[in-house]
Amino acid sequence: MNEALTDQREQSQPVEQNATLVSGGVEEVAAKRTVTFWARLGALLQALRPRQWTKNLAVFVGILFAKRLLEVTPLIHALLAFIAFCLVSSFIYLLNDLLDLESDRCHPRKRNRPLASGRLPISWAWVAMGSLVGGGRRCSHWLFLPFR
Repeated sequence: MNEALTDQREQSQPVEQNATLVSGGVEEVAAKRTVTFWARLGALLQALRPRQWTKNLAVFVGILFAKRLLEVTPLIHALLAFIAFCLVSSFIYLLNDLLDLESDRCHPRKRNRPLASGRLPISWAWVAMGSLVGGGRRCSHWLFLPFR
């Protein structure tokens, strides 16, 4: 019984910690932190759900049908709107994942999401959410600047 608990604890520890405990080399510790950083950054990108951003391409439909797709000003406005929509929609995805964290951990498919699986720290999600809202707000500010 004790061996089962020990095995379970060892499996629950991140691989980076096990590797650094065994080797102990300063260079390897730095390399593991770098790998962890890039793994977390990849998890953050996955949590932002960039595949869903294709829906935001709908902002270009208006200038496409107005035959103004190649004009600079409408194209810049549509591009800013697209970026703002992407940033704010990613904020909403992260917020939803944070609010549903406990239920997502029990769900057979959603438990593999970056926040539910623990690949993305909650603190990273909060920082990203602040940046996403700030970036979306800035894009919308630039979008409406000429109308003032």
